[in-house]
Amino acid sequence: MSLTTNGVHPADRPAVVIRDLWMSFPGKRPGEPVHVLERINVEVRHGEFVCFVGPSGCGKSTLLNIVGGFLTATRGELLVEGEPVRGPDPRRIFVFQENGVFPWLTVQDNIGFGLLRKTGAERQRIVQHYTEMVGLTGFERSYPRELSGGMRQRVEIARALAANPDIIYTRRGENWHVCAAEVNRHNLQLGSKMRRHQRQRPCKSSPSQTKTSKR
Repeated sequence: MSLTTNGVHPADRPAVVIRDLWMSFPGKRPGEPVHVLERINVEVRHGEFVCFVGPSGCGKSTLLNIVGGFLTATRGELLVEGEPVRGPDPRRIFVFQENGVFPWLTVQDNIGFGLLRKTGAERQRIVQHYTEMVGLTGFERSYPRELSGGMRQRVEIARALAANPDIIYTRRGENWHVCAAEVNRHNLQLGSKMRRHQRQRPCKSSPSQTKTSKR
């Protein structure tokens, strides 16, 4: 049995812990900072699906960027799997609000981008599996410019899942409605497949198998 230094088994601790987190940016006048986040306290357990909802400009993306390791909070404590966040980590994948697919790569190469250490056969198998899961079979050799907004979003989702991370962070911005209708045509089928995928996913040495989505 593996225990942390404080005697807590990894499976029993939260996946993400945020305590008294603040984020401030310099204001227009010296000595008058803009407090974007104040006294944020959150715990996310393994297996939970969590969304942050609020009006534009309230700090959702800022908080997500801090949790993802792209920004450093002004003060407060942030732990993921019991460890302080010091930067981006390949065990935790970030699906960006803007189109984050690589325009010079095909669908299959985008999805397989994080699998370069796999053998060719294994990489092909994984890419095919997630291409089918998100409903993009037949578009494997297409480039992002040849896809609709919703299809590009599904490429990002497939790429994130293919890397088999412990946690997935996503941002759904105000422009989501542009591709929402197309994505919704596939979401019931995709959701069913993702739930089946979670049940069938082989256990890793780490107890965390969280897919956490935040807005």
